[in-house]
Amino acid sequence: MIGNAAFFLFGCAAGIATWAWLARRRRRADASAPQALPALQALPASPKLSQSSKSRDVAGVLRGNDMAAAVERDALELSDELRLYLVDVARQHGARTVTIWRRTPLEGPGYDIVASSREGPLPLASSWGNDSERALVAWSAAEQLVGFERSDGEPTLAMCPVKFSSGESAGAIVLEADGAFSSTRDALRDWMPRHAAQVGRLVSLHGYRNEAAKQSRYMRAILAIAKDLQRMHEPAR
Repeated sequence: MIGNAAFFLFGCAAGIATWAWLARRRRRADASAPQALPALQALPASPKLSQSSKSRDVAGVLRGNDMAAAVERDALELSDELRLYLVDVARQHGARTVTIWRRTPLEGPGYDIVASSREGPLPLASSWGNDSERALVAWSAAEQLVGFERSDGEPTLAMCPVKFSSGESAGAIVLEADGAFSSTRDALRDWMPRHAAQVGRLVSLHGYRNEAAKQSRYMRAILAIAKDLQRMHEPAR
């Protein structure tokens, strides 16, 4: 009986000693470990846009400083959106390439290629085809007539004028074939005005959407400036 009690007391003492030893080791480890909190507090705060920088940004929108970037972005988006439709047109008529020509800005004498059924950079209108073929495209766009590069036999080049929904002349849609189209001349004459009308609608919708986005940018800029003015108490500033 006495032996069992002694054995129990010895076990308790051993357990208490072990717990005390582990506690001392934990305290030493905590004391030697680097403190994480000061390191985190020492990190620099993320940079924030100052009030004056915000004012310059929104003022730049109202002045049209972002117009060059917006025009380039809109042109790329229009090219990507039209390419999907031009791929279907090329497949329907067995064309090698379908391109959209548009009069250069400010009513210039030339035309630019603004979309193509092929991926990659758009070809330059000045290096496309030969002089007579480029002149034929310009004639089709100006005279509002469907044209082919030859008067007899099956053509390898076909074009049709494209208009905006408002009726303003936009340019032409041009189909090129390696040998011959899978559609006949009469079928092309019937189908190409339909394709041109669809292209005109797509271009017009793209323009309306971009104009709405532009007005939205202006409105957000005006609201931002109005909020800044409410917080200012210095008339000169």
